[in-house]
Amino acid sequence: MSSSANINRANAQHSTGPKTEEGKQRSSLNALRHGLTGQIVVMPYEELTAYQRHVKNLTDEYHPANTTEALLVQQIADASWRLNRIAALESNILALSVQGEDALEDTMAIAAAFEKQS
Repeated sequence: MSSSANINRANAQHSTGPKTEEGKQRSSLNALRHGLTGQIVVMPYEELTAYQRHVKNLTDEYHPANTTEALLVQQIADASWRLNRIAALESNILALSVQGEDALEDTMAIAAAFEKQS
């Protein structure tokens, strides 16, 4: 076995991941930033009941008659939920930029504090 493989194995022993439940919970969201493309549809700061209402409204409107139609309605619900989130984020960022750099810095500080609590 090559020495670089041995070195890699030795280094891997130092990177064993989080140990506490808090650390594991936090690391499970490492890839989660904006939620546009991930597997998680409802972000931790969003209301699950609002999303469920959104899905029900679309289901009631389209009345899927089979599994394929139900899947398509679910995909419409998920995509529109994500797009609505992005539109809201965009509006907030634009509103902050109009208010000036101080407002944007304050918001970034609040977002950083929120992220640490998550």
